[in-house]
Amino acid sequence: MVVGMWATGSTARRVPGIEDAGPLTSWGLPLARIAVDIASVATVGALLLAGVLLPGGRALGRSRTTCLTWAAVAAGLWSLASVALMVLTLSDLFARPVAEVLDPATVADFALTSAQGRAYAVTAAAGLVLATLCAGVTTVPWTRAALVLAVGAVLPPAFTGHSAASADHDAAVTSLALHVAGVAVWVGGAHMMMRSYITGAVRIENTDPADPTPYVYLSTRTPQALANAVDADRTR
Repeated sequence: MVVGMWATGSTARRVPGIEDAGPLTSWGLPLARIAVDIASVATVGALLLAGVLLPGGRALGRSRTTCLTWAAVAAGLWSLASVALMVLTLSDLFARPVAEVLDPATVADFALTSAQGRAYAVTAAAGLVLATLCAGVTTVPWTRAALVLAVGAVLPPAFTGHSAASADHDAAVTSLALHVAGVAVWVGGAHMMMRSYITGAVRIENTDPADPTPYVYLSTRTPQALANAVDADRTR
């Protein structure tokens, strides 16, 4: 990622005569944005898998508990990345190094008076709440409540910027927010569905001449035992 940013010139370039926030902000700001996006989508996806997609009753089984652990870790990273993004954005706006804007009063003022600052503060707080909540959830209804909170927490940044400042752009801002929520659910859910929550798997060759599928994968926690059972059945 860092090599790609360097090769494509994605970081801000210093212009003579214009104040510069320094290399930490130039490199850290895009990386923090990426970290926030990845962590937020991972949180939503893990909660979607635990609360909606996995089968089972109201109690949490082993697979759902594992997903909640992923969600707690991702939410914690989401909160930390949001705090870093807020500080780096402040550094970039004032064109001052991070060390010069790390004053609690300055950061608090940015978080309270700026739309961007409030959005990042809300997502940071939501990530912290989700990390705590996911670590102690024991039922599916609470998991679904956490999912609703996670989807809501990805929305605040969509309501910042030039478009959000004008009433004429309400439809555009609302559609953007709905798009962001939909992408978070779709991408997060798809990623978690593709990432097998059971790490072991056995590849079984398909010998049916009428079926073009060459082989199938079966997820299992005991792949060697399943492979032995399949081999024993074939030698009958």
